[in-house]
Amino acid sequence: MYHIVDYTTFAGKMFNFYATGDFILAKTPNSDFEVHTRLSKWRSASVNTGVAIKVNGKDVFEYDAKTDGYFFRNQRFAPKFGERRPLPGGATVHFVSRTKFTVSASNRAALLVQIVRGNNFPDGNKGFINLELVTPQDLPISGLCTEQKLIGRGLFRSFQQPAGSTIHKQFKNPEEERRAVQFCNRKFPDAPKMRQGCISDFKQTGNPRMAVAITQSVAKFRQVRKKFQEKHGVAKDSQGTTTPSRFPNRRASFPRRQQKGDAYSHEQ
Repeated sequence: MYHIVDYTTFAGKMFNFYATGDFILAKTPNSDFEVHTRLSKWRSASVNTGVAIKVNGKDVFEYDAKTDGYFFRNQRFAPKFGERRPLPGGATVHFVSRTKFTVSASNRAALLVQIVRGNNFPDGNKGFINLELVTPQDLPISGLCTEQKLIGRGLFRSFQQPAGSTIHKQFKNPEEERRAVQFCNRKFPDAPKMRQGCISDFKQTGNPRMAVAITQSVAKFRQVRKKFQEKHGVAKDSQGTTTPSRFPNRRASFPRRQQKGDAYSHEQ
């Protein structure tokens, strides 16, 4: 279903992962490029609330959405938006704006991070993040981008142990569902995909304003990541499908909140 588009792998497969804790998003065999994501509780769902990136086999850059903090080598710093900050090993962090930054590694892997902030998010979250990853076709990668659920250790300043999956929330009764459908129909009368996403977010949060904010953030992310993909050599055919055989780079996407329980494994 459209409103549960959470993860899209390099192979173009969509899957849902509904857990909490630290997981490997992407990792090369020698760990010179490694990305971990942190999933945190969002009432009956979970969201990406942190990302940690190792770009040269040693140094780690981290963003924590719960505290809205940026860290390098475990030290917090205040970025200058618009700045391109070189990292050791030929990597670069570009603080595009207050809501977006990119990390580019020397092996041509690149990560886009979109930040969604708010004051009324549940469970102590000050925000959540959407992620888009691009790597060369010939770069060996494991992690969630290839549908491998591996626990991530050693990149975040503190480790968050993965916990059992949360329970998918349902509407309390038909009246609540009818109210959600009517509300989202009014907000998105000419956008059926956004309307369906709004209904799902209404169901998960029980908060109509939050449902609209999440749905709009996902729509905006789609526009942002399209430019990011084009910049890094990823293109689509007329049906909107990535064609790896024709283009040098591939992409994987990790927007929005996660759904449904699934098994995960310890890092190998």
